Amino acid sequence: MTRAAGFFPPPLLMRVSTKYLVKTIIVAKPRPTTPAMPRTLSIIRDADAANAVLSSIRRSVLRALREPGSATTVGDRLRLPRQKVNYHLRALERLGLVEHVEDRRRGNCMERVVRATAAYYLIDPSILGDLEVSPGSVADRFSSEHLAAVSSRTVAELAELRERASAAGKLLPTFSLETAVRFASAADQSAFVEELSNAVAELVARYHDQEAVGGRWFRLAMGAHPALPAEPGPAATRAAALEDAGINVHIEDEE
Repeated sequence: MTRAAGFFPPPLLMRVSTKYLVKTIIVAKPRPTTPAMPRTLSIIRDADAANAVLSSIRRSVLRALREPGSATTVGDRLRLPRQKVNYHLRALERLGLVEHVEDRRRGNCMERVVRATAAYYLIDPSILGDLEVSPGSVADRFSSEHLAAVSSRTVAELAELRERASAAGKLLPTFSLETAVRFASAADQSAFVEELSNAVAELVARYHDQEAVGGRWFRLAMGAHPALPAEPGPAATRAAALEDAGINVHIEDEE
């Protein structure tokens, strides 16, 4: 029998090894978000822009424009008329989802080269207005509805904070921690939650300083949900897939 334990390079290293369980630990160190980050991810806070990315043809155009292109090149790639693509490009540019890069000569004409403002997009739930759920509106704190509400608030607050940090030309200090764990029983799951809650409470009591000059409040949210079924296969196959994704995996024989 073999077991696979995922491990990640410094600055943080976590490893869990239990005889019959396979666990992968992912730990992210605190990482500042710079004003350039929206080139990777843009959180959409405008209803019209959100409506645009929900259009299948405009999503195709945005995917094609992860690299700079023109109405002609995008039309060739998507097998659409240049005039139709140009119509969508103008609309996307007005919404701030596409930006002008340069004007380039093509034969006897000058064509406008543009690109998507981000590689990936996320819609801010706050554009729903009064329909946006908040954690306080869900009574059962152990329900999936409450977890979804907490996640929704996180996205909305990050959207606002990213805009403020970008406008001020400052870094946005954030960190995230993600891991997977396989519980042998519901009792083990309950015990894990209790121990985790106690550990977090102890850390908060140790580091919280209500009176510190220049101190800054941070919101810490933790939650868990059942993992979606993984692709079947031997441990070595799963390890190879993880390594392809840039995750170092160590496999050792069970003694």
